Amino acid sequence: LVWDDIQTFVSTVNPGTGQLVAWSENASSAEGTGIDLALVYSGIDGLTLSLSGNFANTEYQDDVPAAGIADGDAVSQSPDTTLSASGSYRWPVGDLQAMAFLSAVYTDERSDYAPGYVYTSDAVTMVNARIGVEGDSWSAYLTAENLGNEDGEVSQLAAIAQVGGLPVRYRPRTIGAEVT
Repeated sequence: LVWDDIQTFVSTVNPGTGQLVAWSENASSAEGTGIDLALVYSGIDGLTLSLSGNFANTEYQDDVPAAGIADGDAVSQSPDTTLSASGSYRWPVGDLQAMAFLSAVYTDERSDYAPGYVYTSDAVTMVNARIGVEGDSWSAYLTAENLGNEDGEVSQLAAIAQVGGLPVRYRPRTIGAEVT
């Protein structure tokens, strides 16, 4: 793939006020190669298994000094690898339909740029689950988000990190109930 005039987020901190100043501009070109893969299995009644992945290598082809981007830098917020897997199973329980679901999503580290500073996130894995029953006009589930209690830095704007701003993180492990 080849992109020209990529709209690039440019940000800086006003040294007089400490406020973030940001704008977008068509600033660079980039090239990339990659592959997407997705597989779904549903050969057993009620069971669905899914697996997908993306492997990419994207790089800026020009310097963008206002954004802190150098020729050859990875495209901002673009992970090299993302992987996901999920499984769900549905089965009858009397007049109700029971359901169980489990998913895991891996996202490789991502970078963001500001003049004189590069922020790189952590590689993170999110695991979620839910189990429940469904009636004709209602449903009840037990849910679990972030089962592994992943605490890695998911993303951040380099300009905000540069002045001590906290990165985005997943919500801690959360167990709950949902009734509709």
